[in-house]
Amino acid sequence: MDGAKSAQVFAEALIGPPRQAYGRNAIGAALLDAKRLIEQNDFEGWRKVIDFSGDSPNSFSGPAISTARAEVVASGITINGLPILCRFCDTPGRYPDLAEIYEQQIIGGIGAFVVTAANEDDLAEAIRRKLILEISGLEPPANVASN
Repeated sequence: MDGAKSAQVFAEALIGPPRQAYGRNAIGAALLDAKRLIEQNDFEGWRKVIDFSGDSPNSFSGPAISTARAEVVASGITINGLPILCRFCDTPGRYPDLAEIYEQQIIGGIGAFVVTAANEDDLAEAIRRKLILEISGLEPPANVASN
């Protein structure tokens, strides 16, 4: 993004597509697929970052999260996390330690960090905080939690 117009085009592209993923998670496979997409695209960025978000730490298929994470980080890609602490759930706080799980098991690489969203209503603001940190190149001193 190089200005207001390209930022607007990017934002509109995010809003349009409907949710395509339903069912069970495959976090390790998702991380490796993101790595593949970064390595095989036509652009060479000076930073390579995977933004991983979700509302569960469970991974039901594919490679282990630890194996995939290690491979991604070893390739020079940073994984940042955005756990959604309660999304579409009838039981608030279903995973009360989800941010800690993301910090210990999912994020990794140079300057990796977690920004939490308390729920779906907080998601847009959490994404904005996370993108500002990533684009600016700033590294937060600790978990950047929702207020």
